[in-house]
Amino acid sequence: MYGKLIVSAVESRRMQAVIGPFGCGKSHLVRESIERWPFHRKLHQVYVNHADRERLRIGHFLTAIIGELSEERPYRDSIARQNQAARLIGERVINLGHEVVVVVENAHRMHGNTMLALKDLRESLMYRGQAFLFSVILVGQEQLRSKLERYGEVRYRTSWVDLDAKDWMNFEDRLDYLADVYGDVITPDARHHLAKIPTILQMDALIEDRLRQIQKLGRTVLEESMLDLGIEWELKQLGRTQSDLARKSGVPKSTVSDVVRGVNTDPDTRERLDAAIQEMIAEKNGPAARRMAS
Repeated sequence: MYGKLIVSAVESRRMQAVIGPFGCGKSHLVRESIERWPFHRKLHQVYVNHADRERLRIGHFLTAIIGELSEERPYRDSIARQNQAARLIGERVINLGHEVVVVVENAHRMHGNTMLALKDLRESLMYRGQAFLFSVILVGQEQLRSKLERYGEVRYRTSWVDLDAKDWMNFEDRLDYLADVYGDVITPDARHHLAKIPTILQMDALIEDRLRQIQKLGRTVLEESMLDLGIEWELKQLGRTQSDLARKSGVPKSTVSDVVRGVNTDPDTRERLDAAIQEMIAEKNGPAARRMAS
């Protein structure tokens, strides 16, 4: 449903906001909608994600458009640069029958005047007497909603998709996300387990952590059994026991058992055990494996 709204905005050259809390998958929704939907016309995407978004100005948008659509150098004069952008967009949209979409990441941090100027730019750029040459998608957190409402001229020209904190992605959506982003790096069984996690941010954090851990052991594919990684799992992969770890680390076996069970969370003890496991990894896979893990 949300994807259709975004595609419709692009094909009708409207302004569209995608609003939701941090980590809910806004950027993924926009990216997948644009890249996977069968558009009726060839599509040119201009992504704007300026590092200092509070200082993002309309000139940055013009430069991004010109850079994406051509190898020309942007004109220094602002009016000439607008005419240059209008020509480049118009040649594709009017002459060739293409579409152009400008996607603004973290739009909630844009200055309101810049948002207003972007709206004016979309309406004022003309080619052969035609305006509204491109669409705009604003991607941002909840503050974007209040900013749009503060600037009525923008608000009344902008539709929005509101991804609330209840999580808009269902189980199947999250399965598709995992398959698209990670592919064969995660087994189907592991994907089904991970898709139960409610947000993309949490899924990605867990996956990256587990991939780092299995890399230490020379593994490259994340399986369901690896999702609850811990000392016991690492020892099993190494073919070693808690007694081996106690001897290698100098930590009493009873203390090792307490750490494995989560009873003992002393960071110094855990550091000694981790160092001993690194030694075991090096013994099994060579010193390079330990260096990679450190």
